[in-house]
Parts: sequence; C-alpha cells; structure tokens
Amino acid sequence: MESDKFICILEKQEETAQVVIIDIANPQALIRLPISADSAIMNPSTKVIALKATRTLQIFNIEMKSMMKAHTMTEDVVFWKWINVKTIALVTEKAVFHWSMEGDSTPTKIFERHANLNRCQIIDYRADHQLKWLALIGKAAQVQYSTTLCTTFVVSLIISTNTYSPFFFLSFSFFTEQTRHRRHSALLSGPRGERAD
Repeated sequence: MESDKFICILEKQEETAQVVIIDIANPQALIRLPISADSAIMNPSTKVIALKATRTLQIFNIEMKSMMKAHTMTEDVVFWKWINVKTIALVTEKAVFHWSMEGDSTPTKIFERHANLNRCQIIDYRADHQLKWLALIGKAAQVQYSTTLCTTFVVSLIISTNTYSPFFFLSFSFFTEQTRHRRHSALLSGPRGERAD
C-alpha cells in the first residue's frame, strides 16, 4: 500500500478491468473506474491516481474527473511508486526517472541503474523528503547451495550534490535453510525402506 488514506485494487475479469478505490475514512463509499491499464497506484494523500498501460502513463484527478498529465516512455517501466504527494518514481531497465504531477514536465532522468542491478527484480525505491538520498533496491535470483537457499538483495544508494551521481553500492545476502521434511521423506523412500544417505 502506497497510501495511508486509500486502498487501490485493480480487478480484471476476462478482457475488462476496473480499479476499485477504498477511502479508509469512508469504506462504504467505493469508487469504481473502468480502465484499460495494467497497473494503477494511488496518490498517498489526494484523490489522484496514476495508470500505466505498457509504456503509456497517465495521471488522473478523480474528484475533478480529468486527466492531469500523460506521457509515453521509450522503455518499459519495471517498477513505479509515489515517493511523495507530487512525484512518481519510474524505474526502467536502464535508469530511474522522477515525474512530477505538477505543470507539464515530462519524466526527468535522475540516475542510471548500477550494473549489478541488471539481473535483479526491483522491489523498492526510497527517497528522503528533500530527494537528496535515494535508494534503489533489487532482489537477485535465488541460488541453491546444497540445503541452503541464498537470496541476494542489492541496494544502490545515491546522494545528491548538484547532480545525482552514485555514492556507493552494496549488496548483501540472506541464507535460509530449506525445510528438512522434504529431504527426510526422500531418504525414507529408498528401496525396501532403506535409507539412502
């Protein structure tokens, strides 16, 4: 959930889709909007919704029933989220952009993705309130080491001076032991009940 005030649900039935918006202060008054988007995110504070259909992005004011902005990206957006009440972060395979809902500006490229994030699934993006500290977080594919699964989380942290440039990069791994029940049952299923250690 991006918002403390609204819950946004995308419902798809066959070829039709609609977004359902629940106002937490008034949960009985559901807002249903037919859409042709594949993703929708609600503004954290106001009744403004952003929609994404492949590379086409749109921002709508629900109360005024009007489109505020639209833009078509040249790359696929693999992750997006509101980072404050005015700005959406857009992550593509190559870079991170910020798109303000004010004025008629297009998405602004903030920084290029670190090479170590190339094969990662992007799971979060964080920014401080001044947009000077930025962190792009990715999850690498799981690698199995005997009975242990390794999941690597990669964080690219950016600090702003006059322009955004990589400050430092780090990665860390979590190791979780697989359940032993599966291995134990395989040992008991050998010929004549013999254990095959």
